[in-house]
Amino acid sequence: MRVIIHIGTEKTGSTALQSCLFSNEPALNKAGYALFRFSKDDPAQIPNNRQIVAMFQDLELWDDYFVQKGLKTTEGHAEFCAEVGSEFTGWLSALPQQIHTVILTSEHFHSLLKNVKAVQALSEFLAPLFDEVRVIGYFREQGDMCLSFYTTRLLNGETRTFETFAQECVPESHYYNYLRMFSLWGDTFGDDALTARIYDRKRLTGGDICTDFCAAISELTGKPVQLAPGNTQPVNQGLGAVGRYLLRQLNKVLPAGSRLRVYVLVALRRLRFLDRSTRTSNLFNVYDDFDADNREFAARFLWSDDNPFHDNR
Repeated sequence: MRVIIHIGTEKTGSTALQSCLFSNEPALNKAGYALFRFSKDDPAQIPNNRQIVAMFQDLELWDDYFVQKGLKTTEGHAEFCAEVGSEFTGWLSALPQQIHTVILTSEHFHSLLKNVKAVQALSEFLAPLFDEVRVIGYFREQGDMCLSFYTTRLLNGETRTFETFAQECVPESHYYNYLRMFSLWGDTFGDDALTARIYDRKRLTGGDICTDFCAAISELTGKPVQLAPGNTQPVNQGLGAVGRYLLRQLNKVLPAGSRLRVYVLVALRRLRFLDRSTRTSNLFNVYDDFDADNREFAARFLWSDDNPFHDNR
């Protein structure tokens, strides 16, 4: 049996893909693919295998997920890992005979497994369970990704200006440097096990993430699967410059978690006059800053000498 790990990256339609996959789970099962969901995760939320990532992330990156699960100590984390691992292996052993491929999908593989030790620990966990491991990553031009990430942070209460926030979008960052990040996976599983896809509607098979992912796994396994993509609109929609400004001002007045803020936010996102453009002049240096690393990324993982992204300035 093989496992296909979809690692994101973040801000490349992962939530939309997960929604598509889990809503089409019977069709996937019929085609021989299985999706894992942890029994203790909120059934109202779209599964994203966050618990698998939590097993291997650096404990210095203690985050909201651990708080939600009541994990406060290394001992508690160890018990959690044992619980998830036991549930996963039990689920795996009970899969029907026609299942040939397990799909693990989480954008947090990208953002939280940030060193060789973490990725190798995942590899060691999977090695006795699967005959083959394949890794699929989607990649978006760093300026667009930064702007999308900023919008997400605004929705969670961010008050910094975009100019300040964008200072984090540098080649030294694991989050934005695809060469550095994907090399961790290539060095662990081998470059031949990796598939890099460019997150651009014009370059996605069928123009959407679900159809493209199905095409990718069908090619990898030789077992074709086609799913209904459903709503092709982004699950996490962006805001234009006016919307971002208004939301930042809102965050200064009403803290995240405020009931009134929720109502105002819903109204704000429904305003049709807001520009939803995805670029800003503050990103004019980003494309050049990442050009050398992006070309090296393309040479190693896409077999191309060109920068894989369009210059959208």
